[in-house]
Amino acid sequence: MHQPSYLLLEPKGEYFFFPWVFTHGIREYYDMGRIILDAPEDVRVSFNFTPILWFQIKKYLENVEDKWLSIYKKDPSHMEEEEKIFILRNFFSCNYERQIFPHPRFKYLLSKRGSIFDLEKKVRYFSNSELRDIMFYFIFTNVSEIKKEEDKVLKELYEKKENYSEEDKLELLKICFGILKDVVEIYKKLIKEKKIELLTTPFSHPILPLIIKSSSFLESSPHLRDKYVEFSYPQDIELQLDMAIKFMKEEFGVEIKGIWPSEGGISEETLNIFIKKDIKFTFTDEGILEKSLNLYLRGRDVVREELYRPYVYEGKEGNIMVFFRDRELSDRIGFVYKNLSAEDAVRDFVSYLENLRKLGSNLWVSIILDGENPWVYYENGGIEFLKKFYEVLSKKDFVRFSFFEEALSFEKKGTLRRIHPGSWIRSEFTTWMGDEEKNEGWIFLKKVREELGEKIFKNERALLSFLFAEGSDFFWWFGYDNPTFYAPEFDILFREHLKNVYRNLNKEYPLFLEKPIKKITIKHLFKEPSGYVYPVIDGKITDFYEWANAGIINLEREDKKLLKFLYFGWDKEDNFCIRIDSERNFKELIENHTVILVIKTEEEEKIFKFNKGEKKDIEYKFDKIFEFKIKIKGEKIYMLLLVEDDKPLRYPEYGFYLIEKIKKEEGIIL
Repeated sequence: MHQPSYLLLEPKGEYFFFPWVFTHGIREYYDMGRIILDAPEDVRVSFNFTPILWFQIKKYLENVEDKWLSIYKKDPSHMEEEEKIFILRNFFSCNYERQIFPHPRFKYLLSKRGSIFDLEKKVRYFSNSELRDIMFYFIFTNVSEIKKEEDKVLKELYEKKENYSEEDKLELLKICFGILKDVVEIYKKLIKEKKIELLTTPFSHPILPLIIKSSSFLESSPHLRDKYVEFSYPQDIELQLDMAIKFMKEEFGVEIKGIWPSEGGISEETLNIFIKKDIKFTFTDEGILEKSLNLYLRGRDVVREELYRPYVYEGKEGNIMVFFRDRELSDRIGFVYKNLSAEDAVRDFVSYLENLRKLGSNLWVSIILDGENPWVYYENGGIEFLKKFYEVLSKKDFVRFSFFEEALSFEKKGTLRRIHPGSWIRSEFTTWMGDEEKNEGWIFLKKVREELGEKIFKNERALLSFLFAEGSDFFWWFGYDNPTFYAPEFDILFREHLKNVYRNLNKEYPLFLEKPIKKITIKHLFKEPSGYVYPVIDGKITDFYEWANAGIINLEREDKKLLKFLYFGWDKEDNFCIRIDSERNFKELIENHTVILVIKTEEEEKIFKFNKGEKKDIEYKFDKIFEFKIKIKGEKIYMLLLVEDDKPLRYPEYGFYLIEKIKKEEGIIL
């Protein structure tokens, strides 16, 4: 069970950037625990809670603000247009087949919205009542399927179908927070009754081998020698492990003996740290066993008995037991059975186990998969499958549910003296390193770690923010192998965690953290230049013709309070020129804000920071307006503008403005 840190820890407060801890909490985390609570007596299941997940659940129960839920609580009749657009863009972020299409009203509203493009135009066609219904269904479809069957108020709310009131919305939210509170009690009860075994992961779910020494990347992918970033902070992993063990002890009163290494990422250095910390057992994928034994475990319709036993790894200072997941069986639950009825899926599972009996008796079969991810693709949230699964298997006389700790005394063990470094994805690490974007993330992380050094550990919020950024998920979403609608937001979230390291140390963060890692350029609609500009750089509107031929970007659509327009163009000396108009006198704005301008081309990149007292060795001036010019090489200019406020304002919200020169033989005609 894992979610990365969507919680941003700023010096003056904290808030959730994404709601996914909340939505999974009121659905999958609740349902999975409830099903075990009601399962047959002999059912035993191991739950791996990452501390960063549980840490965030606690924050929700402490009423920490969530950006999405704050909008949900508002009445659309009192919303700004940007908030209504936010609803249209984000509140259909559900599984269409299982969560939207079964509800006619929700399906209709999705079809009315259509694509996510041109929402600024579409929003005017949505009534306040329709926006309320979208918000209601977004939360309702993420509510526990078990609760929907049991709770009378939920049934009554659903029977309305449409035209939900503000009172209905808030009643639903109140029920959801009750469900989240129940999640805490359910798992504590399951632990007390010994129906589940509690495991954990280093605090923020980092890819352990790459943090310890990134050369593990080369050991598993030697052909990618020029595709890795050098990074080595094993002390960070020791700290993350210590924090995790302490956190779970305080929350659940459990001495942690088993660790799931994030994404099954493992190496000999990882195992030796586990041994040092007195961890008794850990896990990874069958592919790692294959490479460690140099032995094919699967052929056509054949699997070898060597997979079905725990192994003792003999380390430098002791031993640790390692379990290797049956990838086929685990992935059938994760990806295949969603397309079958509960009866057919369980029948297939049992048939697989029966075939394994041909390999011999006393086999240990490790089924390991993500706890929250599969069920949204199953009919009715997967609860019929899970109930049937536990019920049928508990009655099979050749099957026994076991906790992993029980294998410490298991008779049939293998021995390993080496472990191939890799993860449960292709037995290597290219999902998290090797791509240009992924590597830039590592470079950012390394720069911050090197610049601040031990200062990071002097402030709790700074330390947590850095550890959050070490989490594996950000590197998962960078690059092109795992596309997501929210790629720009994950980029922002990663860099905000790193900025908060500086903010919490009362230091200015370096400007490279303003540079987006995701290579996204949004071609914004704006007026193109029509000829040369002739600015006098004095911060004043000297005459009409100065900027008459300039291109214009309307900034008011993105923020109505500070900036109005950005003018741009080239003068006859080929200087790139910019003018910015603000809502009030620009000189007054700069008294209380810092303006950051990023200009990059294929050939060079420049970052400028303007505030009240700072002088630059470039030609610029702010008075009534802001004027600026600079020589820059390149035919395509990628530009972004930032204004530091309580929460930094970014223009554009994602990516860069793309400004292209249009040339004719005699010169620039724009």
